[in-house]
Amino acid sequence: MADNNDSYGYNTADDQTQAVPMMETFDPQALMQMYTPVFDQIDPAALMATGTDEPEFLFPESKNKGRSFTEQTCYSTGAAYLAGSVFGAAYGAFEGLRHPAAISPKLKLNTMTTSVYKRSPFLGNTFGVLALMYGGVNYGMQSALSVDDGPELKVTSGAVAGTLYRSTAGPRAMAIGGVSGALLVASFLIIRAIVRQEEIPFVPAIQDKDISA
Repeated sequence: MADNNDSYGYNTADDQTQAVPMMETFDPQALMQMYTPVFDQIDPAALMATGTDEPEFLFPESKNKGRSFTEQTCYSTGAAYLAGSVFGAAYGAFEGLRHPAAISPKLKLNTMTTSVYKRSPFLGNTFGVLALMYGGVNYGMQSALSVDDGPELKVTSGAVAGTLYRSTAGPRAMAIGGVSGALLVASFLIIRAIVRQEEIPFVPAIQDKDISA
């Protein structure tokens, strides 16, 4: 007597037919009707968010984990280089149009192009190097001091990065670079907080107080 059991546990060929209906031709509509009762048992609300705009994480500790040092450095350096290049191109175009030799449209275009090629790469490289130095200083201070990356640490890192960038130009230039770096980072943090409608750093929260008559 032949054994009708196969490697998948089916007893007879009839069991296989009952598990997967045999069709002479492929019919998507028949397959949909066969599996529709299964999908009807799934609650779509269980697949949706919990009602908040906060992102969901697979592990709870991932909520407090930001970008890694490499990711943050690459992002900051690239964004700074792009911003510096755009600002340099705009400044170069304005400088070229105001050049004394630009007395005709052709000369204006020539001087503007020359100024853009001169200013855009220079400012892009400068901003990129500053961002790279800032990222290294910020990460080093976090690791050495074992503190969170708060606004105070960011501003301090900007001051140190600016001082190091101008360290070859003398004490006065180093002081100017440090102050400029701190002010630049502080301005960026304040503008970002305003755009995101978050609490503005370095500004104490103002609480409304009811004044009784």
